[in-house]
Amino acid sequence: MRRLFISSTLAVAVALSALSVAEAGPRPETLPRTLEVKSNPAAPTKGAVQNQANSTASSAREKFRNKKALRLSDGDPQVLAEERRLEVRHRLNVQRQQEQNGVTGDHLNFLQDTQAVEDFSRLLSENGSRLGLQWNAKLGTPRHLSGTFVSKKPSEQRFTDRERAMGFLNDYKKLLRLEDPKTELIAFLETRSHQGFGAIRYQQRFNGIEIWGHDLVVRLTPQGDVMGMSGHYRPTPTHLPTVPVVPSIRAEQTAIQTLAAEAGRTVNVSEPASLMYLPRGDKLVLAWRAEVTSGLDYRVEAFVDATTGEFIRSINMIHTDNVVGSGTDLFGQNQTLNVWEDSGTFYMINSTKSMFDNSSNPPNEGKGIIHLIDAQNMQGEQLFHVSSNNANNWAQANAVTAASFASEVFDYYQQRFSRNSIDDKGMNMQLVVNFDNNFNNAFWNGTFMVFGNGDGNQFSDLAGSLDVTAHEMSHGVVEHTANLVYEFESGALNESFADVFGVSTDFFV
Repeated sequence: MRRLFISSTLAVAVALSALSVAEAGPRPETLPRTLEVKSNPAAPTKGAVQNQANSTASSAREKFRNKKALRLSDGDPQVLAEERRLEVRHRLNVQRQQEQNGVTGDHLNFLQDTQAVEDFSRLLSENGSRLGLQWNAKLGTPRHLSGTFVSKKPSEQRFTDRERAMGFLNDYKKLLRLEDPKTELIAFLETRSHQGFGAIRYQQRFNGIEIWGHDLVVRLTPQGDVMGMSGHYRPTPTHLPTVPVVPSIRAEQTAIQTLAAEAGRTVNVSEPASLMYLPRGDKLVLAWRAEVTSGLDYRVEAFVDATTGEFIRSINMIHTDNVVGSGTDLFGQNQTLNVWEDSGTFYMINSTKSMFDNSSNPPNEGKGIIHLIDAQNMQGEQLFHVSSNNANNWAQANAVTAASFASEVFDYYQQRFSRNSIDDKGMNMQLVVNFDNNFNNAFWNGTFMVFGNGDGNQFSDLAGSLDVTAHEMSHGVVEHTANLVYEFESGALNESFADVFGVSTDFFV
């Protein structure tokens, strides 16, 4: 695979920045800059007209804020005419607010609420040219916002990071186009870098149901102040179904039947199907999500329409890498190994890293370990410890090499980013060697880093490359941070970040 080498410092800086994918799509229709509204000859005095206009515009704004869509007419021509008049007055009011606050450029297309315009004006006055605001043209929501954000309700009380982040989201909910951030956004990951910068990641939901692929991140300074947000989410949805017509068991059966036919092998649902909203075109559909697996090398995310029972799509969750190894002769390497002894048998288990849980019990119940496993040229039906009767004599050189490289990958992430293993919580680093016969690949499947032996022609043993080991384990890091979907632009970014960290590990060693 061809790889573009760039500065490792720049590459890591880019890889650790906020991950957001801009989607192309038509921009929302721009409002006309001027609208002519003819006066009524029989209208009352000017002051009464202005008061009535303000009251009417306020009423119209409230209807638009609540996204009622003004569907109360039932076809009555007089009511329809009144609705159109209210809409025109609402647009005029927003336009007037935009002009008074200096809103220009692309922001004109998206700031369609007077409170949103006021929030933007306030941010602009506080930040000037330092304010960064970019929009998702397809969804009409901010995809990146950076600057200084002063709470609208200052207080001497000390807040947690989550409270500060949610306060920011609530303060600017009209700008963000969210009705109630507290119920629509669920925090599921909170991190702090070794420099002290914080990040809280939120999953978007509607009526308690996850909207697949929709999340945002609020970022904080080391002092705990909000410094910005980024993400891919949509304005608060309306009129979505919440109760499935098709039961989960039927959806699982549909997924199994469809994928078994496609794969030509027996597959199983590895965990119960869960309900979520899946983007389909410009709409959200209620769908069942099921994870389907078969052996170590098959892991698919499948979606079935919860209303019609139709199989919608599937996504491959196996992250592979087709890079040829360094060609290192596995039979000539001498590596220092940290191994585990139990009743006179030595296991290739490294328990010396800081992630190790001393209360755990290797080899079968170890926590925070680097664990080498042998597939014995099968596809994962059975897995075996890599073991020996002599701590200084190991029959499998590929396991020795993989163990050494895994140790270096752990050290890289810990020393450069203070990261505690793949998930930053001491997750076991499990490496499987001798997968299948002459298997020309290596992959991360969400739990295991798996190496094929290669066919000896196109590929040598994949365990012989530090780059491959770091690349595939970095897929695990991505899965436990940005969790980029493995398709299209986000899939390309997933591969790119894994490449960056693979190369950076090479430089580190």
